[in-house]
Amino acid sequence: MLNIGKPLPKDHAEVAKHVKARLFDEERKKRIFNPTTRTIGIDKDALDKQVQEKKILREQEQARNQAYSNKLLQDCATSLQLDEQNKKKQKEIDLEILEFRKKYQAPETRREYDIYDPLQCRKGQPSRIGDDDPRTTLSSVQRFEGEEGITKEQKAEQIQQQRVWLEMQIREKNMTREENKNVERTWQETEHTTVQRAMALASLENECRKKLIEANYRYNQALVSVF
Repeated sequence: MLNIGKPLPKDHAEVAKHVKARLFDEERKKRIFNPTTRTIGIDKDALDKQVQEKKILREQEQARNQAYSNKLLQDCATSLQLDEQNKKKQKEIDLEILEFRKKYQAPETRREYDIYDPLQCRKGQPSRIGDDDPRTTLSSVQRFEGEEGITKEQKAEQIQQQRVWLEMQIREKNMTREENKNVERTWQETEHTTVQRAMALASLENECRKKLIEANYRYNQALVSVF
C-alpha cells in the first residue's frame, strides 16, 4: 500500500495554476468557436448589457420628462383656476363697494355738496328778479339810485328789436348762401364750356390732320402716276 503524504503548499499553487489555465482555455475556445463573437470580434454580452442599460436610462428619462410636463400642465391649470377665482372675488368686492357707496355715501348726502352741485344754478334764484324784489336792498348792490326800471313796454320793444335783428341775420345768411350757389353754378358752367371748347378744338385738329394726310396721299399717288 502506497503511503501518500499531505500535499505541500507548492503543489496547491501548481494545481490552482493548471485549473486557471484550463478555465482560460475553455473560455477562449467558447469565444473562438462562437460565430457571433468571432465575427464581431468583441464581447457581445457586454454590448447587449450596455444597450439594455441605455434603453432603461432612456425610458427613465422619457418618464421623467413626461412627469415634468404633466406637472407643469397641472400647475398651469391650477394657476388659471386660482386667477379666475381671484378675479371673480375682486369683482364681487368691487360691486359691494359700489353698492355701499351708492347706498350710504351718495354725493347728495355730503355737507359740501352745495359747493359743486351741477344743478345749483337751476335750483337757486337769480340775484334780482325785478324792481320790486324785496332782496334788492342797499347792501345787495343790485339796484342803484337813479337807475331806470324796465317797464313792460320797454321789454316788448326789446323783444321786437331782437326779432328784427334775428330776421336780418337770417336774410343776410340766405343771401350769402344764394350768392355762393350762384358763384358755384357760374364756375361749373364756365368749366363745362371750357371742356366742351377743348373737345371741339381737339376734334377739329384731328379732322384737319386727317384731311392733310389724305391730301398728301393723293399728291403722292398723282406723282406716281406721272412718273
